[in-house]
Amino acid sequence: MLMELHVNPTNKHTNPDGTNICGTHMHIYDELYGRSVAIPVTDINETDFVETTIKFLTDFNVVKQPTILIQLELS
Repeated sequence: MLMELHVNPTNKHTNPDGTNICGTHMHIYDELYGRSVAIPVTDINETDFVETTIKFLTDFNVVKQPTILIQLELS
């Protein structure tokens, strides 16, 4: 597994460097730490989440990347 998404606002994770991540977060595999490093994801609808996912797919040379659509709510 190269990527995990943990969706839980009360979830807690401690990274190898001692930093704590609280709430929804993503693990992206790397050769040094495997999947033990987490990065925060506050809302899976955020642009940062989409950009991070696309970067992940590009870094791992995923040939057929999915189309990611974001639906904005109208007020």
